[in-house]
Amino acid sequence: AYEDSRRDLRTELLEVPLDGGDPQVLLSRADGLRIHDLALLADGTPALLASQPGDGRDSVAPDIALWLLEETGPRRLTDPERLELATPLEVDGDEALVAAPRRGRVHLLRVGRDGAVSTEVDGELEVRHAAAARQPDLRGVVAADHRVVDVAVRVDLRAAEAERVQPPRGRVAPE
Repeated sequence: AYEDSRRDLRTELLEVPLDGGDPQVLLSRADGLRIHDLALLADGTPALLASQPGDGRDSVAPDIALWLLEETGPRRLTDPERLELATPLEVDGDEALVAAPRRGRVHLLRVGRDGAVSTEVDGELEVRHAAAARQPDLRGVVAADHRVVDVAVRVDLRAAEAERVQPPRGRVAPE
């Protein structure tokens, strides 16, 4: 009973070599983060959706932010006081795709390594899942069912010839 009431929610993250060897600690409990989701950028840098539970205990509203786990330690990219984030976390090269709750809706944002934030999908919808592809012929896809959507975003969405992903009224299948 005591262990359950005093459980430390801070996460320890280990890198386990596939070819054997000892695990390496990438993030210790002393770093003070609780990981909610994890993905790897193109260069292998871990991107984390994480909060900072006080004394290892969760609060009513956790301060979830996007972090990069760099060689010098964790670096926060977003400010949870200004930007509320939620899972899923997906990476697209060196950028992250994250969900952002907004007044009963959930939008999809893109966050760069420098912390720059741009909106990928917004409107009267709720993004539940996101995926990014590195295929130039894949078009952006949104599958909607009662305003709940799954999103696949192609890498070159920002290119001049790319069409902006718009939330449809029904289901949209890949071309």
